[in-house]
Amino acid sequence: MACVVPDRRGKGDEFPALERYLTLGLRALARSDKTTRQIERYLISRGAPRATVETVLQRLKDRGYLNDATYACRWAERRLAMKPMGRRRMTLELLRHGITERVAGATLDRVYADVTETALAARALAQRPSSKTQAQKGRFLLGRGFTGPTIARVLNLEDTGD
Repeated sequence: MACVVPDRRGKGDEFPALERYLTLGLRALARSDKTTRQIERYLISRGAPRATVETVLQRLKDRGYLNDATYACRWAERRLAMKPMGRRRMTLELLRHGITERVAGATLDRVYADVTETALAARALAQRPSSKTQAQKGRFLLGRGFTGPTIARVLNLEDTGD
């Protein structure tokens, strides 16, 4: 059912398409944080024309509801807390969410500023006690996006008991 709003002359008028799509975007953001690309895809899937999508995205950004840098930072911090991973894997995951390379790089610089990848790799291993051999541990850490030198450091630290 179309929303009907009286215009200034008192006549009924269909809710303008731009306002309808702006409302859809706001509702999507009210449910959870989203990236610009996610909102863009959502609006297009709802039939919004490209020009309308661009206008809605700009309005959402201007009002502070849509900010990819803020989204990326919050998402990356939550993700690292739940699932420690290396910069490579985090970069791929951010890009998959529609974050640009520039924003992803700046986000990673902030998120990884206070923690070393070696500490994250050790934490990841501690969360996965089922890995018994060095090879299993190495494959697990590689899958989490840690580099070879980081993996070697963590596995050597484990061997010496440090």
